[in-house]
Amino acid sequence: MVALALGCYQHGLSPQQVITECYGLEFPREFFVLAESDRDGTGLLLEFTDQPWGLATPPERGGPSRQTYGADETEQHFLDADADLVPLARLLGLRAQRGGSMMCYRLSELSEGQAGVFEIRRGMRPGRPVARCGDTLLDVLLEHHTEAYETLEMQRRSESNLGFGMVDDDEVAEARDLVEQVVELRRRAAIS
Repeated sequence: MVALALGCYQHGLSPQQVITECYGLEFPREFFVLAESDRDGTGLLLEFTDQPWGLATPPERGGPSRQTYGADETEQHFLDADADLVPLARLLGLRAQRGGSMMCYRLSELSEGQAGVFEIRRGMRPGRPVARCGDTLLDVLLEHHTEAYETLEMQRRSESNLGFGMVDDDEVAEARDLVEQVVELRRRAAIS
């Protein structure tokens, strides 16, 4: 896919067109809103996969390279077991409900114009049923970041929030800012 993506970019195709060429179908707008953002600098509680994000990034912005690009071991493990999955990101925060889980699109749903997100739970073996966990990736991210904010706010208000490891106002404000960042991404993707 890297060679195809590079060829498409050399012919002046946009990231949306490159993804359509590579996967044979259109990805939802939310995907490109996230792809256009500074994924490494957002501070969001997730770790993006290499593929498909690298394919959606033009080479001049650090996109696909024949030498350094490809699915990592975890991604490849699940791609080999279920080729219908498109791993997108692992959610961070092991205490969170979905923390450590890999969020994925399904090609079969994307082909029907659906942007549903499926969850590969932490420690789950390939071949096990993968459950749908949200209508869009940004819905799942909003839920995940809201949970993190509410958990920190509850810890900050707790009488036992003392000493080393205590949650302070700055941590809560940072978590609230992340929720607002996801809300803004949803607005840009026109998800209401």
